Amino acid sequence: MLNSNAKEYGGDGLGNPGAEVQVEEIPLHGRGYSISLTLPPFAVLIMKRGGSSD
Repeated sequence: MLNSNAKEYGGDGLGNPGAEVQVEEIPLHGRGYSISLTLPPFAVLIMKRGGSSD
């Protein structure tokens, strides 16, 4: 995950440190699983799907 608000890019570091987000078995929007993210203000998050899609 790339967070343009990271300190390396001149931001204050608010976001999802460690760049790994865990899926939770909490149904939301018709899906069986969901994730929780901290979205930094005035920044961009670029995520890449990882692992198996099974």
